[in-house]
Amino acid sequence: MSKTFLFIILFVLSKTTFAMDFDLTHFNERFEVRTNEANERIIVSKTILDKVSIETYVRNLASFLMEAELSAPFALPTCQGVAYEKPDPKAMESFERAFDWLKKTNVGKLLTEEKFLKFLNELSKLSDEYTKDPDYVIMANLDNPTYFYKKQFGKFLSGQLKKLIKNQLELASYVKILTFIADDYTRHILNKKTYHQNMLAFYLESVPAEQLGLTELDKNRALSSIADSRLSFGIKGMSESRKIKKDFDSYGYKKWEKSSMDAEKRWNKHANLFDSRLEKQTSGFSLVSHGQSPIVVNTGVKKDKSNDRPSYVFDKECPEFVYDMRKNYEFIRIALGMSPIPYSSRLFTIFKSRYQSQAMSEGSYSAYLEAIGQAEVKEFILKQSMNPLL
Repeated sequence: MSKTFLFIILFVLSKTTFAMDFDLTHFNERFEVRTNEANERIIVSKTILDKVSIETYVRNLASFLMEAELSAPFALPTCQGVAYEKPDPKAMESFERAFDWLKKTNVGKLLTEEKFLKFLNELSKLSDEYTKDPDYVIMANLDNPTYFYKKQFGKFLSGQLKKLIKNQLELASYVKILTFIADDYTRHILNKKTYHQNMLAFYLESVPAEQLGLTELDKNRALSSIADSRLSFGIKGMSESRKIKKDFDSYGYKKWEKSSMDAEKRWNKHANLFDSRLEKQTSGFSLVSHGQSPIVVNTGVKKDKSNDRPSYVFDKECPEFVYDMRKNYEFIRIALGMSPIPYSSRLFTIFKSRYQSQAMSEGSYSAYLEAIGQAEVKEFILKQSMNPLL
């Protein structure tokens, strides 16, 4: 028997290890099939508009910039999750420098000034026009293979917010900070949509179509539509858009199947890092034994660009460790994003890439947790997304 054939057999068998009866209460509360004005069937999120306000975003940002937060020491807990993650000492030094810069600039004070609150009200009115747009709640289009590729929601909203900033003469000295807030708020809005789409994708990948009120064709098209929504503009995006249009009925399923096989390959490559795999929970997430303790890892997304190991997700012994680590990266990202340092954009990109792809992919894991009734763990996963709008 060839190695390739054996791997395919093992891959097919491994997919059955997480097949089970799921509680679809949350799926039915969140998602619904509707028909839009163009008579196209769409899947919408009924809950995505909850908490989508710039007030929620700024309150969270202000909490990061409170003096007590900036002065709080960060102590590593002792658990196997930490032993696997092994935080970078240089990054820890960067945390301290970021805290010092934020203390000196006192950005937190700006967020309570009357002129800023007035600007915030204007920003809120403008953003509401777009988050309440019918297109924002659409997770997938079952009839239009290029529906999302033709949309530029995020780019348009960001441009409108920046136009508003240019007119704020009273806040001219804070342009860099205000631009960061506008960009970051837009990013959180778009990331919330991605997170909800990843939750939907979990159900599409793991639950029989009829239980979701769909046909197999609907499921496959929904996965293709989600893939369409992730395309970037340019030659590569245009090429993929054409492929989706040509093979709308199976493109998304094939893409998911490839990502599932890639996740399994990553597990096989790095399985020796763990004692054993206790349970394959979804195609990309596994409960494993590390140092004789159970931790959750994400085999679908590597640790970072230079490290192909499965990314670390959760350990019940230190449930807030991932949040605490990502919070420190957020401090650095906020400090670099707001500071006038010329090279900050490069560092900003580096630190932003440290966890954001992992956090977004955890949307599918949070859906898995709600489907098996693990509400408490799900709250930890939502929190460590670092998106206050979720």
